[in-house]
Amino acid sequence: MRRFYQVVCLLFSSLVLISCSQDKNGKNKSSKEKTEFEITRDSLIQKYNAITVKDTPINKYSFLFQNELISKKRLLAFTGFISDVYKKDSNYIVQIIHEELYDKFIVNTIIDSIQMEEIRPLLLSGKTNSGCFILKISKIKSASPALELDYNPGEPPSEDDDGTPPSISVGDFGETRIFILKANMVDYYFR
Repeated sequence: MRRFYQVVCLLFSSLVLISCSQDKNGKNKSSKEKTEFEITRDSLIQKYNAITVKDTPINKYSFLFQNELISKKRLLAFTGFISDVYKKDSNYIVQIIHEELYDKFIVNTIIDSIQMEEIRPLLLSGKTNSGCFILKISKIKSASPALELDYNPGEPPSEDDDGTPPSISVGDFGETRIFILKANMVDYYFR
């Protein structure tokens, strides 16, 4: 009889351990399982045959970006967060900063009023401002940050030739380059 209770306790303990290592759907959770966002992002990358900033060597020199994204007309999958949105004429400029390489990559992407109406509720809800953006790059600019005013403080600011507003950039970070990409948004998926 004692042996019977030992077997029952062993089986019960095993069941408890097994059930604790499973999630609510009964599947074993693994740290290597992809999230819904990662699966959708990877699907968008495959659908558009897009390249990413992080997984390619093009993020070192501007001419490599220009060759891959402009000359070859490849699309860029850009994972980042929206830092600003402003209206210019009948379109909107959405500024997106790369989520991991935020000190190196900024995209100013143009969207029309229809796209703006689609993303406005997501931005205003406060739930998210980050996602994966599929972009068609039209211009690439790189610079080393330095303390610089690109307008005269005594005069009203005027816009740069590429449509970005005047700015003050600070600090000289030596070899650090900032890539500023001008693009049209082809598709997107928010977290």
